[in-house]
Amino acid sequence: IHESCRDRHEDERRLLTSIFNGDFTAQQVKILEVKRDSVLGEHYHLYQELFYLVRGRTVTVELQDIESKRSTTLILAAGDRLVIPPKVAHTFHVTADVVLIACTDQKYTGHDHPYHPEWLP
Repeated sequence: IHESCRDRHEDERRLLTSIFNGDFTAQQVKILEVKRDSVLGEHYHLYQELFYLVRGRTVTVELQDIESKRSTTLILAAGDRLVIPPKVAHTFHVTADVVLIACTDQKYTGHDHPYHPEWLP
């Protein structure tokens, strides 16, 4: 699910954006601050993830369902969120100015599953 976060409340003091509200339960929340242009990910998980682009130029995300082999490429802009289902491989092309919030719906154990489409039979 790729969408712009529209649950925003703003006045002269602040802007409050709700990244999720009842539609995602986080077991881990991370802040990713990109130091240099990079390619990140190239793996999949057996759990769901949510990403929110806080700041930066666009982020290109390549996704592939490892079972159906369906692929898509998305462009995230600041204020967008992306929910990645289990068993969907993801690769992020990011620039040095990007700040992302990343959440998982299960406790992170460090067991990423490396993935490259050319490895498939």
